[in-house]
Amino acid sequence: MADSEILDAIKALQTKLDSQTVAVHHTLQQYMLTVDSRLEDLRSQIKGLPSGPTTGPSNPPLFSQISDGSSGTHDSNPLLRTMKLEVPKFDGIDPNGWAFRINEYFDFHGTSDALRLRIVSLHLEGRASAWYQWMKANDLLTSWKDFLQNLKFRFEASLYEDHQGNLSKLTQKSSVAEFQTEFEDLMNKVTGISEPLLISFFITGLRVDIRRELLLSRPSSLMEAFALARMFEARGDESKVTSRPWSKWTHKTTTSSFHPTTTNHSPASAPALNPPQPAPSTLPPLLPTPSLPIKCLSPQELREKREKGLCYNCDQKWSNSHRCRSKFLLLLGTEDVDEAMGPPINSEISDVVEETIIAGDISSLNALAGQNTPRSLRLLGEINQQPVQVLIDSGSTHNFIKPAVAEVLGLAVQDTTTFRVYIGNGDSLVCRYVCSQVALSMQGHVFYIDLYVLPIEGPDIVLGIQWLQLLGKVSHDYAALSMEFFYNGSPVFLRGDLSLSPRPISFHQLQALMSHDQIHGLFEFLQLHTTTDAQDTLSVPTTATKFDFPPDLPSPVLALLHQYEQLFHTPSSLPPHRLIDHHIHLLPNTKPVNVRPYRYPHFQKAEMERLITEMIDQGIIRPSQSPFSSPVLLIKKKDGSYRFCVDYRALNAVTIKDKFLIPTIDELLDELGGACIFSKLDL
Repeated sequence: MADSEILDAIKALQTKLDSQTVAVHHTLQQYMLTVDSRLEDLRSQIKGLPSGPTTGPSNPPLFSQISDGSSGTHDSNPLLRTMKLEVPKFDGIDPNGWAFRINEYFDFHGTSDALRLRIVSLHLEGRASAWYQWMKANDLLTSWKDFLQNLKFRFEASLYEDHQGNLSKLTQKSSVAEFQTEFEDLMNKVTGISEPLLISFFITGLRVDIRRELLLSRPSSLMEAFALARMFEARGDESKVTSRPWSKWTHKTTTSSFHPTTTNHSPASAPALNPPQPAPSTLPPLLPTPSLPIKCLSPQELREKREKGLCYNCDQKWSNSHRCRSKFLLLLGTEDVDEAMGPPINSEISDVVEETIIAGDISSLNALAGQNTPRSLRLLGEINQQPVQVLIDSGSTHNFIKPAVAEVLGLAVQDTTTFRVYIGNGDSLVCRYVCSQVALSMQGHVFYIDLYVLPIEGPDIVLGIQWLQLLGKVSHDYAALSMEFFYNGSPVFLRGDLSLSPRPISFHQLQALMSHDQIHGLFEFLQLHTTTDAQDTLSVPTTATKFDFPPDLPSPVLALLHQYEQLFHTPSSLPPHRLIDHHIHLLPNTKPVNVRPYRYPHFQKAEMERLITEMIDQGIIRPSQSPFSSPVLLIKKKDGSYRFCVDYRALNAVTIKDKFLIPTIDELLDELGGACIFSKLDL
């Protein structure tokens, strides 16, 4: 290769290197300009921060934004850059609300999870701070998510409650605004519920009149349902005020008028409070202004004036030719209601409501009076842990409850379609209210029943065909006062309580009734079959086993033994009902005592089943689904039989003990000293 070619190649390489060097310098200059611009932006941001010492966690969020470089678009807003946000503090109250606020705060600043725990530890107070120290000392704080979960476990009181169920059962007790507040509080604790379902829950809990209006309006959103409910409530309140404008004319006072008795009704006699020429209004007046004075007389005043023969207006002697000096309007009617008593409750519409005739027979009359019939069953039940008397009557059409019982039990009473219940004697009763889905417990089984409020006598509750037809196939044994059926897939056995039947009254009880200074009273006397003296002494029904007494006994003794032979029989049922029922009172806030059964040998299985069957037949025990349970033991007796013993030690530990002062006979005798004669009062 010639030297000229080598020189040309070297020059080409030199030219290429020069161009590359220029490009590198140009790129470096652009990078330097970019760095300078970014530094200038940082300086301007630092200058924009408020001067002076700052407190709280304002610096860590700023550093985290710079270090992460992934904060939101809020950095470009100068207002947000200068806004001072304080970290929410927590003292153990409202953990859900605080968790929401602290998450929003950290998300706004883009704080990492590692820094969140350190920042939060400086803003916990009271018991929350003590709990955090214990968690940190035991290395139980692993992540931010676990911290929030443990926080709710510790401080959320209603974590395991069924908020969705409570939301569906919430009902309006006062105003719509208060009901909406309670509804929103529960709604914030429930997630995953569609808006149509929330609207249905809200409408269902409203008062009946507002609910009907809202159902006709068909709101498309929950907010619209809130607004419509408040509007319907306000309209209903206004209608109550203006529904009876004539009620104030029925005062139990002397004759009064609403306008002065002067006959001059020109505009000049009007008060001077209004402007001379008021602006014309296009709205009609609420009530027409009468041109004559209106007078109202009570029925008593009308009767007195008729008896005295006086004029209704001027109190002069009335005759066919009498003419008053001035004309007047006289309001006559049969109403005599004081305005202070308020508007009547559905008294005006009771006659125009369409009545559904409920046909009843003589059994309905017996249910009304609380009498036992061949197709009725009496037993005890419970509502809200309060005992009630229940009469199951196949001749009644509906389920009824006494108004006083519903009030004492605190049941929610709702309006229903007014109907009349016709009884076998031709009388009728009007029913306007119902208690929906009342939890009635009978012999360990819970039933949810709709009870109509009706002034019945005798039992507290009457269950009729309305409840019986829901049970399906029912087996009745009226001789044994029992009924069997399947409810929710499980067998149910209900036995009537004979103790609820009328019992003979004692002489002392009869004297106590006669000693009351009552204005009037009504008592019913039933004739019972007479019994012998031997039968009167029996308190427990017994079996008819014949006893063989030794024949060598003296004849008077043998006759006495045969006379009271029933006393030697083995009892086959419970004693008769007494005036006082025994109750087991537990300590406050005691959970049901439920003790696991003991392990029994297999050879005791048949004996235990026999004893249980025998006690069920005698009525000592009955099938139950109570959460209380205590283990049993079979203790062998000397004759080879077994004694059925129940271990009630766990129940006795939570039972309030009865305290009776039992005197010690030794101390009483010591107090007598060496006395020779003393009375019973000395003891």
